[in-house]
Amino acid sequence: MLAGQTLFFSAATKERGYELWKSDGAAAGTAELKDIRVGSVGATPLKLTAAGSRLYFWANQGTGYDLWKSDGTAGGTVLVKATPIITPAGQSPVGPVQALAVGSSVIFNQGGENWWSDGSTAGTVSLNVQSNGGLPTLPNYAILGPEVFFPGRRAGGFLGLWKFNTALGAAAEVVPKITPETLITLGSGIVYWQAGDLWRTDGTLAGTKRIVTLPAPAAGRPRAGTGAHPSWLIKGDKLYFGSDELYVTDGTLAGTKLVRDIFPGEDSAGNRNESKPYDLVLLNGTIYFAATTELGRELWKTDGTSAGTVLVKDVRAGVCSSGTAELAVLGSKIYFNANDGIHGGELWESDGTTDGTVMITDLYPGTASSYPVDLTPLNGKLYFIASSYTAGREFWVFDPNTVEEGVPALSIASLGNGVQLSWPVSFKTWNLEYSSTLNTGSWIPVVAPWVDSATEHTVVVPFAPANPARSFRLRRN
Repeated sequence: MLAGQTLFFSAATKERGYELWKSDGAAAGTAELKDIRVGSVGATPLKLTAAGSRLYFWANQGTGYDLWKSDGTAGGTVLVKATPIITPAGQSPVGPVQALAVGSSVIFNQGGENWWSDGSTAGTVSLNVQSNGGLPTLPNYAILGPEVFFPGRRAGGFLGLWKFNTALGAAAEVVPKITPETLITLGSGIVYWQAGDLWRTDGTLAGTKRIVTLPAPAAGRPRAGTGAHPSWLIKGDKLYFGSDELYVTDGTLAGTKLVRDIFPGEDSAGNRNESKPYDLVLLNGTIYFAATTELGRELWKTDGTSAGTVLVKDVRAGVCSSGTAELAVLGSKIYFNANDGIHGGELWESDGTTDGTVMITDLYPGTASSYPVDLTPLNGKLYFIASSYTAGREFWVFDPNTVEEGVPALSIASLGNGVQLSWPVSFKTWNLEYSSTLNTGSWIPVVAPWVDSATEHTVVVPFAPANPARSFRLRRN
């Protein structure tokens, strides 16, 4: 989690267990911030939430998860207030379900109760508004002016749409007896989903209207506005969101439309196909996202029109899915986690073109996966968590500015019983890969003897004349 110019994360050592760490992007500046729970068990910090340069988080000192804050120093990493959540016998301590920074303060849900904190002990209070049935189910918060909107209920009452006025410190119900999900601020109102329908409110009961009824999902699939992945993005005055397909709305019925039916038709059971777009990010006016078709889940992009909604690249060629996920923007490129079926789940980048969508490096060589997650851009670099064979699961950084610009020239000479390939020795660390008519769309690393001269790195690849035609390319490691 990025707070100010500091990256905070939870990490474990054998001696101390999981504790709060910080990093300035350099190995020397990456260290444990504070040993909150002395011993090998660890405090296991959860739900790290940035509020400007301040970080809120929850840590367990052995009595349950309490609210803490940090300014990035050991002395400034302190307990805000014990949030007394009773843990049923035999169950793990209950941490926060969701938290949202509001200026330098935070609103959060823990143990089925909604709380507010300004960072002080006295200013950390329960709103006396529960989530669904008092159970720790997922609420959602959206800010409109000085008010925060969320689903809630009084003890013994029905679930509805509530708001908390941060200036007055008062909570009030807006719409009774509804189950709002995925609240999003759009212009001068809040849009949300209720039983799969899209609604909009200005913060009053009279100003709460249904915008549109969306197609019902296939059996066993989540309704619109639900799911584990971010499936919406604000671009200008419009909201793009993933439901069964990709939609756009300006908060009105006339301004709500299907962008494109990405996965038309039905499956073998007669259920309507759904592409379920998610992980929407914006780069230079174009929205990139992951979506599912007969090719599996791959990288797509849209300019907001049906014709301009297209597949960027079938990373794992054929009907197998690459599992594209974890999209992030850094500079002029998209970064994401994908599996091409050869290297496992690794870090990829894309400039929005098919040829410009490539794997950056194979952190966990072979078909095993490094599975990079939590991709976080900071000061021109990309930070993430990933696994390798030698280091295990650790904190990594990728700096695109240290990579040679451009693709080196590749010289190819036929030898009759093979081919000789040469390129500048300064680019010797680049990977040589080939593709043939037998594996169209896939690129396979070349393993062959090599020789260096003062200026060139040379590889000889033997193959019989009867072998299928091959194409070669260089890709940076």
